[in-house]
Amino acid sequence: MTPSATAAELKSCPLYINGKAVISTGPKDIQHNPATGEAVAEIPRCTREEISAAIEAAHKAFPAWSKTPVVQRCKVLFKFRELLEAKRALPMRLHEVLPEEVLRCELLCTFIRGMIGADPVRRFPSAEAAELLKEGAAAFHRQLVIGNLASEYDNDIRLWLEELKELDAQDDVPSEAA
Repeated sequence: MTPSATAAELKSCPLYINGKAVISTGPKDIQHNPATGEAVAEIPRCTREEISAAIEAAHKAFPAWSKTPVVQRCKVLFKFRELLEAKRALPMRLHEVLPEEVLRCELLCTFIRGMIGADPVRRFPSAEAAELLKEGAAAFHRQLVIGNLASEYDNDIRLWLEELKELDAQDDVPSEAA
């Protein structure tokens, strides 16, 4: 899937300060997919205040983290690695986790891959894009209407999109910096 995002659809990459996602108030640079030239994300240029808040949070966290036994720190990092690897592998494992009737529908599989892709270039940039882009829910729903199956999946799609919108809303709410 190759999303054609406009500036309004691009998702800002959050800063993580003191364990919370923070949307930078500084200027943004647009990240482009080098293979296609398409804009895929907004990358923040942090303000001095955001940098100071991150440094302050790191200084506050350091004493407790440095007292954590090395074995425990390694377990945390390995668990994080395990989660990242599972996220990357999920699109390739759809055939193991989805029922056969879902796998037969390429449009639905493309929609699912767009929702779960570990690579931002292969993922819908927002809940709105998941609904409106040509590989999104609207296209899948059109296909269901054409096949006279719309009533079977209509509620499921609505629930998926509501969940995506809730996640987007959580990501878009700026958190306190420190």
